[in-house]
Amino acid sequence: MSDLGLEEYDSDGDGIDDAAAGDLDGDGIDETFALDRDGDGTFEVLGTDTSGDGMADVVQIDLDGDGIVDEAKFDEDYDGAIDRTEEYLDEDQDLEATSADTDGDGVEDTFASDTDGDDMLDTFGYDTDGDGTIDEEHTLEDETEGAGGVHGEAEDEWYQAQAVSGQCGPTSFAMILSEHSGETVPYTEVVDRAVELGLLEELPDGSYTGMYAQGMEQLMESYGVETDVEYGDIETLEGYLTEGRDVIVAVDAGELWGTHDSSFADHYLVITEIDEDAGTVLLNDPGQPDGASYEVPLEDFVDAWGEGGNEMLVTVETGDDGDLADSTFEVEEVEEVDAGTSVGEDVGAQIGEDAEAVEQGAEDAGFAILNVLIKL
Repeated sequence: MSDLGLEEYDSDGDGIDDAAAGDLDGDGIDETFALDRDGDGTFEVLGTDTSGDGMADVVQIDLDGDGIVDEAKFDEDYDGAIDRTEEYLDEDQDLEATSADTDGDGVEDTFASDTDGDDMLDTFGYDTDGDGTIDEEHTLEDETEGAGGVHGEAEDEWYQAQAVSGQCGPTSFAMILSEHSGETVPYTEVVDRAVELGLLEELPDGSYTGMYAQGMEQLMESYGVETDVEYGDIETLEGYLTEGRDVIVAVDAGELWGTHDSSFADHYLVITEIDEDAGTVLLNDPGQPDGASYEVPLEDFVDAWGEGGNEMLVTVETGDDGDLADSTFEVEEVEEVDAGTSVGEDVGAQIGEDAEAVEQGAEDAGFAILNVLIKL
């Protein structure tokens, strides 16, 4: 029996116990496994099945064998695969850096780090074309206080809910199109347009890969809606709402829904109102069945928005009144781009030897780690 309370065994037949498994929560099902990779008698890899589906969804790794977790890998949607990696600064597990595959192509494409040691991620980078090189990078300044009062107003007449994962961006934009055209523009039409442009890809299970902000910008401008991708603080966002601009924000959905914490933005939605006096935010959230004027605490919104580096898509004024009503929303010719997807790639190859050891240890203990998709 290991110090962790797990039953040890010899996984490779060399006479040395190098793996362990056990039921630490007492439900009769082994949910925890451990692996000694170098045969020094110390378990450097610890995997846990938190969802009870028989597959490890949290894997902690001690890279240098000092007994302190240096890295952790997470399967946040419980589909049995690693989709996010965290690196820790010290024994208190203060987050130093994190990376994730946000479009489901098997290659990590979003990166963030804490460069000033204040336990807050402040530098964000994005590989938008899947070539392994960061194409977009920005630094998030320390959050400032808002201006107080109420900014924007509730508007949910044109609310639409997405049907499957990965449609949140086009569905959010369909709400804006509908509002300003005065008639419902079905989100499915916008989804189809994104696919035609090569900005979105349908997966075998019927879901979609999801989109980057730059792809969203191209999609919106293909309808004649000039849009800027911006990063700012809460006061900047309030200013746009006060001006009557339409704003789509990228958020960590789990923070708002109370389901998971991804440390990354994985969901688009429309923000309509910030009420600092009441401490609330109104959202039109396509990922919620009751997402029309979905109210969340301002503090929770700030946290969820911050996970994506305070990214937002802001419509540019087209008329003297700051309205988009003058737009015709006609589809323009847009050069097709590569959505950057190659579903089914071996994720183990891109996360290195440590992931291979984790996968082998999981297999020895009766678990499986598969490829992941995050596409709320």
